[in-house]
Amino acid sequence: MRLKNVMVALTGILAVLWTGTLRAEQDASKPWITPGVLISRDTPPKRRVFIHLPGGFPQNFEIRISHHGGRTVKTLHITRNRPMVYLDIPCGTAGSVLDVALIGVDGRTLHRERVTAAPVRPWKVYLVPFTHIDIGFTQSQRKVLAQNVKNITLELDLIEHTRAFPAGTRFKLFTEVSWALDEYLGDPTILEANKKRLLNAVRRGFIEPGAFYISHQNKFMTPEAILTSMEPALRITDRCGVRLRTACIHDVMDFSGVVRPLHAAGVRYLMVGPNDSRYIVPPLFYLMGPSGSEKILVWHTTGLNGYGENFDLKMRLPQPFDESAFTEMEELLSRHLGGLETGYPTEELLKYYTYYGARWDYSLDAFLLPFYPTRGGDNQPQNDTPSVMARQWNRKWQSPRMIVATPAEFFEYAERRYGPRLPVLRGEMAGFWGEQIYLAMAQVDPRKTALQWAFDLNAFNSGAALVQRFLQEEASFNPSPLLWQGYRPLILNNDHNPRPVPFGKTNYDKRDVEEWMATRKGWINVMAAVGK
Repeated sequence: MRLKNVMVALTGILAVLWTGTLRAEQDASKPWITPGVLISRDTPPKRRVFIHLPGGFPQNFEIRISHHGGRTVKTLHITRNRPMVYLDIPCGTAGSVLDVALIGVDGRTLHRERVTAAPVRPWKVYLVPFTHIDIGFTQSQRKVLAQNVKNITLELDLIEHTRAFPAGTRFKLFTEVSWALDEYLGDPTILEANKKRLLNAVRRGFIEPGAFYISHQNKFMTPEAILTSMEPALRITDRCGVRLRTACIHDVMDFSGVVRPLHAAGVRYLMVGPNDSRYIVPPLFYLMGPSGSEKILVWHTTGLNGYGENFDLKMRLPQPFDESAFTEMEELLSRHLGGLETGYPTEELLKYYTYYGARWDYSLDAFLLPFYPTRGGDNQPQNDTPSVMARQWNRKWQSPRMIVATPAEFFEYAERRYGPRLPVLRGEMAGFWGEQIYLAMAQVDPRKTALQWAFDLNAFNSGAALVQRFLQEEASFNPSPLLWQGYRPLILNNDHNPRPVPFGKTNYDKRDVEEWMATRKGWINVMAAVGK
């Protein structure tokens, strides 16, 4: 996914230069001390304090931390140059002051610092496993579809595999979009028993379908097309007797025009995960359209690298977990949550973007963390790492608590507990000036665009004809199946990759390119035929 962001990275550099200079980095010549938000399950519980060491710091020294309960001492002999060490101290009272001293073997004070340890917030981290479905980036649609259909069976097996795990750590899946689910249920080669397993998992809440068919560029879609994009997911949830709750657009940088279609379909939640964090919005907020009273609850990723935030926090760990890698992940997650306690954007984000001085409090005790697959990249399946990680974490830490969940579980908790206090923003979340213009212009296909307008007009006319027949008490007809037949290629054609891109981890060969373009032409022809 990181390689995928070449274009984003280039324009990101321009944005940094444009919005202001980088904030001063931490003084690299001195240790850096951070009271963490991690509270252990020891009796009595302990709080972890992280100490970041500059290069060339002595390998032998002693940490002495004086605190409200006395003093905690730890002697260290570092066999290699470690950038970070830690010490667990008894949990203190609110606002307690820590006197931290690093003492060399000769008794000389290498560093002394007084740090205020703020009260610890009892955090809940909702890990949301998902597979990022990108129908045009890594290889041809035929191969991508085959992989994603295979993924569903593998991920259904994970639900069974983790059945005996503690509550809150059993595997769950957010499908991100509904394309693969729709194809899976319609595939005659897949056993009916597996289709029943899928529907049962949706019914029991272990799989939550994403509302949209794909992650599309809404800039090119009318409200009718956006609404129609939700038809397959609505069919699945209706069949299972559950509500369709969460839509998601990952990767692309255009989230315009979603409020009214989502609200009309009964979808109240939206996950927004662009490839970086330049939207000037808080992490969780109500979004209202430019007009009207409808609103939806939106989560906007808080990480530098967008929807794969577990990249930033180094949580994509192979099993069995290496102790030093697990400790590094603990420190990064602790620092990120601690940063949110002081407000958003965090200090880490402000090193790169100024956000024009915008600032929000983050008073929640919950955090949504989309969990990109540990192995592989786009279109690759999940494994049991989120569940194993949460189980091991919760055995060690009482706070934060890791919960393997679907996004709706996070949204419902946050709305129930904090709804009236959440900020409300009105308007549209349009794309960024740089890469959005590039992608938008590359996406434009004059023939497709003309047919799209014609098809949208026919869709409107069919609705008007239906109303006229109803008013005249004539036999009515249902245009929905025919409209979906035409809208489906329009939507699939609206994915954010107009053709094989010349960078990133793509696996296109010449045949794939020919197949890609032929598929697009075939979709356009279907749309044209249905439109007539």
